[in-house]
Amino acid sequence: MYKNLSFLKCELSEWDSILENSEQSTLFCKSYFLKYSGSKFHLWKVLQGKEIKAVVCINVDDTEQYSIENEFIIHNGIFFKLDKNRILAKKREDEHQIINFVIDKLIEKYKSIFLTLDPSVTDIRPFQWYNFHKSGPKFKIDIKYTSILDISELRKNLNFEKSKIFNQLEPVRRYSIRQAIKEKCSTKSVYEKDNFLILYKSLLKKINPDSYENKLKIVSDLVQSILDKEKGVIVNTYDVNNNLLYSIFCAWDYYKAYYLFGAPSDKHNKPWQGTIGQWAVFRYIVENTNINKFDFEGVNSPKRGWFKLGFGGEIVPYYQVKI
Repeated sequence: MYKNLSFLKCELSEWDSILENSEQSTLFCKSYFLKYSGSKFHLWKVLQGKEIKAVVCINVDDTEQYSIENEFIIHNGIFFKLDKNRILAKKREDEHQIINFVIDKLIEKYKSIFLTLDPSVTDIRPFQWYNFHKSGPKFKIDIKYTSILDISELRKNLNFEKSKIFNQLEPVRRYSIRQAIKEKCSTKSVYEKDNFLILYKSLLKKINPDSYENKLKIVSDLVQSILDKEKGVIVNTYDVNNNLLYSIFCAWDYYKAYYLFGAPSDKHNKPWQGTIGQWAVFRYIVENTNINKFDFEGVNSPKRGWFKLGFGGEIVPYYQVKI
């Protein structure tokens, strides 16, 4: 198979339809996300004859010679488009050969490579084995983790306290939901970003008061692009006096919904605000889409990981590879 492959630029006009039919299709590499992600990007396709077998997305610097990390592109890299009915052994062999081929092509074209692979790409041996028996550069491989939660049970309209998903929450999350209801909180799903951006701007200024403007613009553009495509929603949480406490932006593709951004109020806060906001996001997803899986997108820092894992999702690894 390797000898029969070709590596060609993929036009943006055809990219989304190809990606949609890949088992690794992801929101982060859709054209309407990439365009506003804050860095240049290159799109490639791997063909066997005239048949597309895979596509490749990489983010590049301004010189377009270096493949770089982009904090907003959670997953990029290689996306396969193989025969789903092919036996597992042959499919695994095809993927292995394609990754080897792609590595060689990227090494030819770029002075550095940085890929954050989709969690479904589990065979990374071609990266491990590059220059295995030779002197020369080798890939550095880092393991990252996310949490994925099945929220489909919420479609059954059970009393939420009797649902399995509620009873698998960490005790503090269950308490927070009950307390939020007791204190007569409210949540609202909206499609305009102004209030969200006010809170998010305040959060960014706290983190980096001297250089937050560019990141805020990227977030604003991404949110608007996704809302324009009707692939996202903002869920705001209010206290009994209608003070805005918390704002969460989530989005979805064909396969999963994703937590993208969240920000608290500086002026008003409650210990339960993030939990009830996230619970309202789950409710929105099951009531307005066909999505069953919610991806918290990263549990790679202690505080953030503790909060997200409190919702009971499965810990799923993914890989960053760089050379």
